[in-house]
Amino acid sequence: MTVAIDAEEVRNRLVAISSPPPTSQQAMEDRPIARTQSAKRLDQFRNRLMAISDYVSDEQEKAVRASDHESRSPPAGVLMS
Repeated sequence: MTVAIDAEEVRNRLVAISSPPPTSQQAMEDRPIARTQSAKRLDQFRNRLMAISDYVSDEQEKAVRASDHESRSPPAGVLMS
């Protein structure tokens, strides 16, 4: 089974996830230490997801290049002059 993952869509979702709703933002402002710890965890999470997104994007590019190369190559057993 092949699963198609769009790296740009992943990045857009990360931005949406990393923007907390106003109510939680107000609660975080009331607790600066908790906000700092949560911000660090969120940054770590975001960085990991961005690394995954970059990896997926690189793998997609490799697959496209490989399929382009295969489509340009002659069939097995055929010699080009």
